[in-house]
Amino acid sequence: MKKARPNGRTTKYHRLKSAYKAKAKAVLEEYYGTIDEEAEEGFCRNNLRPAFHAIKQLSSKSHINTITATTIEHSDGTLCKTVEEATKQCVEYYEAALNHPPASLCPDLQNCAATCTPDITIPEDTPVEKATEWEGCGIG
Repeated sequence: MKKARPNGRTTKYHRLKSAYKAKAKAVLEEYYGTIDEEAEEGFCRNNLRPAFHAIKQLSSKSHINTITATTIEHSDGTLCKTVEEATKQCVEYYEAALNHPPASLCPDLQNCAATCTPDITIPEDTPVEKATEWEGCGIG
């Protein structure tokens, strides 16, 4: 596969790459299936040790690396090629997502608030007020 790409044989490279990905996916699914079967057999026998072993295998960093690289795209859909581009795109995205204008006041809510009466069944002393009262008495 490594020799196919530098020599300009991209079709062979892509064919080998897709075959490699398919084989890797099948091996990974078989690995997870084996772990799953062992855990299920343990459950059937009221033995939780295989389940804990499966959790340990799947959560440890020593098992097959299944983490794929996350691709960052520009707003126009093109992929970021450098770490700096990806960082800049993330900054722009979160600035746009978090820096939005304040909400406008709802006139219906303002009218309702002006005409409503307080509910006397709800106590007005808040836990903060109670805490300050207790501190003043030497409690807490």
